[in-house]
Amino acid sequence: MSLFANRQWQIGLGLAAAMSALGAFLVAVKLISLAVSLPPVHAPLPDAVLLTETKQIAWPSIIVTRQYRALAPYRDAVAWYQGKDSLMPLAPVLKPGCFQQSFSRRSAILRQNGNGGVEEDVETCFGANGVSITSVTTIHYPIFTP
Repeated sequence: MSLFANRQWQIGLGLAAAMSALGAFLVAVKLISLAVSLPPVHAPLPDAVLLTETKQIAWPSIIVTRQYRALAPYRDAVAWYQGKDSLMPLAPVLKPGCFQQSFSRRSAILRQNGNGGVEEDVETCFGANGVSITSVTTIHYPIFTP
């Protein structure tokens, strides 16, 4: 093999490696952008007002925290989230303070690999400023292992 042919082969191999890396990067960026735009596991309480939203990448997961102000009474807000997670009725007397619920789901695509899915922790609090709802959604990406 001539020096010129060997050099062309090295350049071609380098270009192929660069294109593969670029393709993997673009796929990762697309997955992250789709995940960040995912809605919470459960839609927020109807008429709740979104106050803040933060996103944090903790590879291989993305954590989205949303803070809402509820226009509904505290008991109605707690009952709405409780109805999404459990068939158990609320206690007749609901003490002021905070009520916490957790939800999780796995995508049909991610079911083959047990380490992917979405979890949401919701805390509904009654305070001096009314009812606040904090939703922390964690999107776990599967790490494919051989």
